[in-house]
Amino acid sequence: VQVALKDVLGTTSAVQWMNTTAEQKAIQSQKWTLKLNEEDLPISDKTFDVGCTYTTAGKAAANPAVCQLTVNVKARASSVADENVVTCSYGAESNSEALKVDMTTTRNTVTIDCGSEGTLNPTADSAQYCNPQNKLLQDCKKKFVDILPNFVTSWWTKPTSGNASILTIPPVDFPASEQQFRLGCVPNTASQSDQQDTRGDNQDQVQSQTSTPTTCSVLVTVKAASSASYASPSLQMLIAVSGAAVVSGFVVTSL
Repeated sequence: VQVALKDVLGTTSAVQWMNTTAEQKAIQSQKWTLKLNEEDLPISDKTFDVGCTYTTAGKAAANPAVCQLTVNVKARASSVADENVVTCSYGAESNSEALKVDMTTTRNTVTIDCGSEGTLNPTADSAQYCNPQNKLLQDCKKKFVDILPNFVTSWWTKPTSGNASILTIPPVDFPASEQQFRLGCVPNTASQSDQQDTRGDNQDQVQSQTSTPTTCSVLVTVKAASSASYASPSLQMLIAVSGAAVVSGFVVTSL
């Protein structure tokens, strides 16, 4: 069964084998090379088979001998990009490094992209989060309202396409003291994957995972609201003037 390589890897790029044979002769051995960019790597470990078939004078033999090679492709690592955008992967080595993001009144969103093979945990409509000390996304029954009193599930939104979830904390609802919570993406179970996969059993065979998938866990720190940032302009001016008067008085009395 032949399957497009981009479908195996789950990429939209036109991934192709390149003929890197050094010399062009009528009869020659061929050398083919596959090079993957970072964005072409899958979000879970994949394996596929490739090989060569013996031919004579450019024609396949009646019972050709086949040289078969199994290729294992390691998944990309989970990562955090600018503006607190988290992209999760589920390979055996994808989550060796802890993911951390900070939310502030000026950077008040976090985006968690679980991709096609994962699910947000806890779900957005649960209004719950995981114990920040538990990296495996267990103990996830803690309530957001306990650390963010004005929390409502409408703070979670989803883009028009993809499988990302966006949490936005309004600047006026930041806590008085620093708070932490954990959330992330868990790989879909086999049954969930079967329901979501519409490409057929044959294609599944060449896209099988080569290892047990891992959980993508994100520790989110919500920085305390700055009281000065919410002060009115007149109050800030008064604070500034009062500070200047104190300094001036200190200088005068020191002379």
